Amino acid sequence: MSVRVLFVVAGLLALPQSVGAVALDSNPLLAKHRAFVGWTNGDGALTGWHFKATRTATRKNADGTTASVLTSTLDEVRRGALYRDTVTRAGGLTTDAGFTGRAFWDSDENGNTVSHFENLVKYDISENAIFDDAVSTLNGATRGTAKIGEDTVDVVRVIPSIGPALGFPVDLYVDASGAYRRAVVNPESSGRTTINIDKYIDALPGKKIIGTFHIGTGRAFEVQSVEANIAVSDDELHPPRPRTSWTFDASDSVPIEIRLHTSPYGSSGRSVTLHASINGHDGTFLLDSGASGSLLFSPYADTLGLTPIASNEYSGVNGVAVRSSYVRIKDLAIGRNVLHDVVVDKSEGKSFEGIDGILGYDVLANALVEVDLTGKRLSIHDPAVFLPSVEKGAVAFPVDLGSRQPAVHITVSNGIDMKPIFDTGDDFLVLLSDDLSSRLAPAITSQVYFGGVDGTAPLPAPCAKIMQLLVGPYRYENSTVCFAPSRVFGSDGGLIGFDFLQHFNWTFDYPDGKLVLTPNGVK
Repeated sequence: MSVRVLFVVAGLLALPQSVGAVALDSNPLLAKHRAFVGWTNGDGALTGWHFKATRTATRKNADGTTASVLTSTLDEVRRGALYRDTVTRAGGLTTDAGFTGRAFWDSDENGNTVSHFENLVKYDISENAIFDDAVSTLNGATRGTAKIGEDTVDVVRVIPSIGPALGFPVDLYVDASGAYRRAVVNPESSGRTTINIDKYIDALPGKKIIGTFHIGTGRAFEVQSVEANIAVSDDELHPPRPRTSWTFDASDSVPIEIRLHTSPYGSSGRSVTLHASINGHDGTFLLDSGASGSLLFSPYADTLGLTPIASNEYSGVNGVAVRSSYVRIKDLAIGRNVLHDVVVDKSEGKSFEGIDGILGYDVLANALVEVDLTGKRLSIHDPAVFLPSVEKGAVAFPVDLGSRQPAVHITVSNGIDMKPIFDTGDDFLVLLSDDLSSRLAPAITSQVYFGGVDGTAPLPAPCAKIMQLLVGPYRYENSTVCFAPSRVFGSDGGLIGFDFLQHFNWTFDYPDGKLVLTPNGVK
């Protein structure tokens, strides 16, 4: 279902299927690079490839010796600007990402696929132009020199594009041979991404492509084999199908509880919990649209006898990494509706405020989930046969699910555009990036310690009264807004929590990229 909708939604991007031949830039650094690699994007010498790369880690043995251990593989198939990358981790878990010519997309460990929009597309355009070397055909502005280790390299800035869609600027670090040693995407931003290029290899005699690279300080992928100019079908470029499945019972619904939470610092809020069972074991779960996956806590998780598949980590509102393991659940039952074969996180930490786990994107991805706050019931429907109603006064918000959280544009009182997520797991107020606080300079009226699955913040968040937030047609007036570090939410992100969401019943229609909010009369 999600794959079917992907191409309908992503068609709005209307991107062409290739960059096409362009006039070559006369910048001498880019000309030196073209001579080094021996081909140019669009000249027909390299129309595509299939390569397999591996990532390894060094482990210490019991006898004190060290060994190289395979941690993941990367398979890339490419036809011009179009590609699909498949990363396989320990335990056989796979994630995918690609560009079909009409959409950039990625899929998670459960095969659930989301389209990319806005800033994600800007990043994708630029990263793609680096790896298929379209950056060497662009107009480049020299930016001086820099040091990489002991080497002095020249820097040239380009701005990739596909059709009318612009990517982020890219700074290319070019050494004396003409090789790119580094590419920095969105270099003026605190969210910039550094791609370090360690080695080039021949895809064909005299035709070089990137052979070893690593992102930031991460471990490197090293290409082990490459086949050039092979035939690549459209099917090879499409996203996978979901690897989970539902057994639906449209006649069933389950009760929910609106639970009050009180922090040690005096703040309080509310959230929705419900009873569900995993492999026949009953538990109490938080319904959290702000969670990009589902999560189990100890001691409940320990009773399930689940075998760890691979190590992982997650973070919450404070951006603190917490260790966890991927596990596979055979049956996650919410009443008589059952989600089968879903991969979730198992935390190494204990339960969070008496909650056995969090139900997030995995549960919402391929179903229609209705939450009636006034009737205190939750219903799950098959999106293939059920069409959600949009009553008078209700709004079907198109949501950006690129982070597997429902992001939506809102307007702050003086016309500033922000893009927070509707977060049913935020039991408190609105939380926005502290970049907004810097721009508005509001009078701080209070401070709040925010806690989440990654613990409680060591410092309080400043809060202020904002005259008006415009969420679609709904005016959220004289509300308290708290400010969190932009390193967690980005410069325009944040959370819209229960204080706003309590005024509506919710219908999560992720297969169609929507969240329907229906006013419920709560004042």
